[in-house]
Amino acid sequence: MLKSSILKTVVLVLAFALFLLPAGAVKGDVDRTKTDGAEASSAGSNSSDAVEPALSLTLEESIKMAVENHPDIAVAKIEHEQARADLRKARREARDINDLREMPGMSGLYSYDVYLAERVLPKAMEMAEVLSNKGLEFKTSLIKFQVENAYYGVLKAEREMQNAMDSLSRAREQLRLAKVGLDVGVNAQVDVLGAEVLVASQELAVTFASNSLKQARMDFNNLIGLALDDEAKLTSSFNFAPLEFNLDEIKEMAKEKDITYIQLHENYKVQQETFNLARGYYTPNVYTYQEAERNYNIAKLKLQNADQELELKIRKAYLNTEAAKERYKLMEKSVEQSRESYRLTKLRYEVGMATLLDIERSSGELDNAKAELLSAIYDYNLAAAMLQHGLFDLGGMGNDR
Repeated sequence: MLKSSILKTVVLVLAFALFLLPAGAVKGDVDRTKTDGAEASSAGSNSSDAVEPALSLTLEESIKMAVENHPDIAVAKIEHEQARADLRKARREARDINDLREMPGMSGLYSYDVYLAERVLPKAMEMAEVLSNKGLEFKTSLIKFQVENAYYGVLKAEREMQNAMDSLSRAREQLRLAKVGLDVGVNAQVDVLGAEVLVASQELAVTFASNSLKQARMDFNNLIGLALDDEAKLTSSFNFAPLEFNLDEIKEMAKEKDITYIQLHENYKVQQETFNLARGYYTPNVYTYQEAERNYNIAKLKLQNADQELELKIRKAYLNTEAAKERYKLMEKSVEQSRESYRLTKLRYEVGMATLLDIERSSGELDNAKAELLSAIYDYNLAAAMLQHGLFDLGGMGNDR
């Protein structure tokens, strides 16, 4: 009678606990003792009935769409056209001044301000046109980098979703083992309840991963000009593909693309022309002469350190890439170790040499290792993309979006 009473009590407790759990928390009681690869295939097959996205995009196709559609690039093109128009106007007015000066009775055309308009203003407009053109190139490179960032972000979120599904499968397997152990008398009811809580928490993790994936897709769609609800299939791979970089070649490229470096050179030309005009028109004791000399000296001093500052930014970016590469190698080994540890822990549990707590701990370590590996791939791809696009100090440059 006592045994029957205890059994009834256990059944009632279990029924009450199951009632409190979210719907579907204990589904999957069937045997799912598979490797992680089989888990991924099983989880993927669950969505095989879904309609395939109508649009498939490689990374290159996504970049092309963004460059064609992004408003920042359209604005930069308009600004460049305006800068070119301003330069043409300044040159035309300089020619007009020179032509008028040859006419008799035009003494007013020999003033310092007129010489500024004739000689310095065209130089200033040349600088503005060059910077505007480089600004357009920078915006284009920045958009390309942002697309890579968003593209890899979606692929990373998809992997994280798959990992969450795998973790849920392992949690359900642990629940199955806990129930088997309870039936044969080696587990207590609290072990089953703990396994059920783990399943519920992993279902919540799947929900979070699904939300993150939706947000990543919306960010990507917004960047390349798709509707937020569109679901494109991204076909480029998300993996670790180390690249070799030639720092000398990158530096030469950067001299043609880095806005800060180019601005220092162009400003030096303008200040040099202004000072040449001032010292040909005034004596050193005149304020205009002194002001032009100060501005020229400042521009020259800033230019002297430009090459080293540029090389410093390049080397830092390169070191970030190398650090990300080493981190990936470490995380790859960590995943292999964690996967093998989980497999051995399951085998030990099946022969009574490990507990459910050991399995949970080993499963959690595998989840963490997988997450770190994805993060390492993502970080390396972005660090390499920054070097490829010549973007070394994004924190201080025109990313207005």
